Amino acid sequence: MSHLISFAYKSDAQDGVSEQTLIDILTVSRKNNTNAGITGMLLFARGKYFQVLEGEADVVHALFNDKIRKDPRHTNVELLAEKEIDEREFPTWAMGFYWEDSVTQDEFAMLNAGNQSFEIMRRIKEHMADNKVEMPL
Repeated sequence: MSHLISFAYKSDAQDGVSEQTLIDILTVSRKNNTNAGITGMLLFARGKYFQVLEGEADVVHALFNDKIRKDPRHTNVELLAEKEIDEREFPTWAMGFYWEDSVTQDEFAMLNAGNQSFEIMRRIKEHMADNKVEMPL
């Protein structure tokens, strides 16, 4: 058994991402992630995907390399950060989701630069919990 990690990446969405595309991504991801023991959150903001995945390192790496990198619905897939963790930030979310509406310009810049990915995603999760924001999809 490998160690538990948190893994953040970003990518550029293909032009014309529809709500149905996001629904399709979330439906399949939630099912597959539950079966694989992966948790995390997906943020769609300004034509980019930002995602944090949590799970056993070998499982997360296989998902990223074998599926995510090869998915034609996005390009310029870039690892932002990876770290070992003792416990999950998103333990009950097979794939949490948040839309861009309230991501500030500063938060977007920090996400895009990659240096604060985990912190921004944690803040968004807390915002959702504190304000009882339902996941839109």
